[in-house]
Amino acid sequence: MEPTFVMTPKRYLLVFMLTVLGDFVGSCYSYLIAHEYIISQMFVGFLMPFIHFLTLKYFIDCKDMMVRLKITTVGACAMVIGSTFMLLLLRDVVN
Repeated sequence: MEPTFVMTPKRYLLVFMLTVLGDFVGSCYSYLIAHEYIISQMFVGFLMPFIHFLTLKYFIDCKDMMVRLKITTVGACAMVIGSTFMLLLLRDVVN
């Protein structure tokens, strides 16, 4: 029998933090594309899959639909925060 995968509070926190970081980096990536910073875009694009790897692994390993819904909810909240951080950073940098 296969061992059961359990999402602990630490794993949810890790998903949250990695998703905030990943969304922030994704927003930076979009900014870099729009302003043609090619070399920076290359490095940021290279890092993005590695940032999201654990979140995707936890999502795929969980077979329970409620746990997947919790991971999705945590990720959605984290994406709101990551995008907001990027917009606040741009506002401070541009002004």
